Amino acid sequence: MTEQFSTVFDLCGFVIESALNAKKNGTTLQPSLLKACLRTLQAFLSWIPLKYIFDTPLIDILLTEFIEPVETRTETIKCFTEIACLTFEDIENDENLKS
Repeated sequence: MTEQFSTVFDLCGFVIESALNAKKNGTTLQPSLLKACLRTLQAFLSWIPLKYIFDTPLIDILLTEFIEPVETRTETIKCFTEIACLTFEDIENDENLKS
């Protein structure tokens, strides 16, 4: 399942990176594309391997880049809600996060 999800995560990462690059260049990415990306991410957050959440800059990017714009705030908050619903048991049972 991890291998299959990595493709979805890579695609979401590409869209997010494109949005960040567009912002740096003074342009914008189509808001509907970014919203769809965040909705997709939100749908997968409750069952993806936790390394995609905690071992990547995902949380920082969501906090710093997508909470403030009104267009993406709702979708970003829904992503954080999914992350907040994770339990310590989920984290303890994730083999990818064990040291």
